[in-house]
Amino acid sequence: AVYDEPSGLLHFPYTIERGVRFPEETIELIGFRKHVMETRGPLLIEEGWSGLAERYGNPQVLWGEEPKSALFVPLVVGGRATGVISLQNVDRTHAFNEGDQRLLMTLAGSLSVALDNARLVHETRQRVAELGTVNSVGQALSSQLDLDALIELVGEQVRETFEADIAYVALHHEADGQIEFAYYYESGERQPQAPIKYGENLTSQILRSREPLLLNRQEHYEGQASVGTPSRSYLGVPILVGSKAIGVISVQSIEEEGRFGEADSRLLATIAANVGVAIQNARLFTEVERQREYSASLVEISPAAVVVMDVGERVIDWNPAAAELFGYSAEEAVGRHVDDLVFGDTSRDEGREVTAEAMREGRAQRITTRTRKDGTPVDVELMLVPLTVEGAHSGFLGIYHDVTELQRARQEAEAATQAKSAFLATMSHEIRTPMNAVIGMTDLLLGTELTGEQREFAEVVHSSGDALLHVIDDILDYSKIEAGKLDLEREPFNLRDCVEGALDIVAPRAWEKEIELGCLIEEATPAGIVGDEARLRQVLLNLLSNAVKFTERGEVMVLVDAEETGTGSHRVELA
Repeated sequence: AVYDEPSGLLHFPYTIERGVRFPEETIELIGFRKHVMETRGPLLIEEGWSGLAERYGNPQVLWGEEPKSALFVPLVVGGRATGVISLQNVDRTHAFNEGDQRLLMTLAGSLSVALDNARLVHETRQRVAELGTVNSVGQALSSQLDLDALIELVGEQVRETFEADIAYVALHHEADGQIEFAYYYESGERQPQAPIKYGENLTSQILRSREPLLLNRQEHYEGQASVGTPSRSYLGVPILVGSKAIGVISVQSIEEEGRFGEADSRLLATIAANVGVAIQNARLFTEVERQREYSASLVEISPAAVVVMDVGERVIDWNPAAAELFGYSAEEAVGRHVDDLVFGDTSRDEGREVTAEAMREGRAQRITTRTRKDGTPVDVELMLVPLTVEGAHSGFLGIYHDVTELQRARQEAEAATQAKSAFLATMSHEIRTPMNAVIGMTDLLLGTELTGEQREFAEVVHSSGDALLHVIDDILDYSKIEAGKLDLEREPFNLRDCVEGALDIVAPRAWEKEIELGCLIEEATPAGIVGDEARLRQVLLNLLSNAVKFTERGEVMVLVDAEETGTGSHRVELA
């Protein structure tokens, strides 16, 4: 029997009784063999097997018949016990004596050295085989970027390397707490397995600990949830990406306990490390491909002409909208300099200016003119941006919007505006002349002898005409309207006269509705103020007209108040 120190198990590569060879077995280190290993001395049992077995904690029978006598000798190399040689007789007591013990000790000394040398050779060969396996798996993984194919490759390589009855590759999906068995092999074939919840099963235990798990005896499985047929030996290692466990690789033996050792654990962990990197690369590649396809789809369906160029401005991608706008198919455009496609025989200086601006500012945008394949010009809004990969300039992205209709509409609007301005300029004299006549005749009327009531009416007409003339001046000054502002004058005027003038204009309408008009000016209000009298009267007229319009009965009052601001001026409020 050979002792495996890391697992604490005793492996029996050779057992024979009455000429019959027993299968190899693995057990825990107990009983007589444990005593011999710990003392590193022989144990001779001439009789009384049953009592001694009970005393040493040894099973009465491991295999075959119960012995009558036995001899146990340790295999020792450099003071370290590496195993046990046992001779047993199932027919008679006192089958072995001190001479047999000395002879077997001598043989064990030579055998220990030979076995240790063989072990070293085996381990060396095993390490070479492991390195070969890791190398072949690494080479296979490095060339595989499809995630499903990669998982299949890993599963098959692991199963063949460890000659496992069961092999699986499980991936943990944190989003839904599911563990997916992307690869599961049992009983000579691939078998689909339903996902399981992350919890108390062996796979979850490995994911939590991020450490390998080696179970070499069936009783180690008690209370542990597992997948598939219960196994007698289980080895599982985490697939790590950085410090995070994203999955588990496991190999199992259904028939044999002690099937896997620490060397197997190290090998599988090394493979899993390569798999972690490969899965990460595959996922990144898949995401990049998804983003690329998404971006390509956006470019394909974009209503704008999108052109991708290399650093020399040769076309790499030419979407359908570009083909429609400029008349060149993608096959005709790709590989050619973009200026050959969009400038025709015209000067290309402006194109070079756009490129220089994009490189200098990070983006160039303007409305300009380009040329179609048939030679016709097309107005476009162009945006050109440089492309970079890992900080290095890799090309350009050009986006062209056809603004021909927009430019035409703009030109038509400008023409309409000019026509309107010309019309108003032409009509200015025609509108001003009768209004000036009304104001002039009112001035003459006020110079004649009038009754008090007639004079009041004439003054209202004169004031209203003057206010209307100011409004007409503003309307005719169309440039001010287009600019969205009117200039305000700053001239001294009498506030009371301005308010009463506005009241006089709306008085006839108020009298018709039998509504009283009134004005209350507080004493603190200064009589003379500086401002634009015409604009203020216009605002008051708007307010008073609406007040009279929407008042059915009662009165409409104008309230004027003022307060000093402390800077020598007043704040005037009208309501």
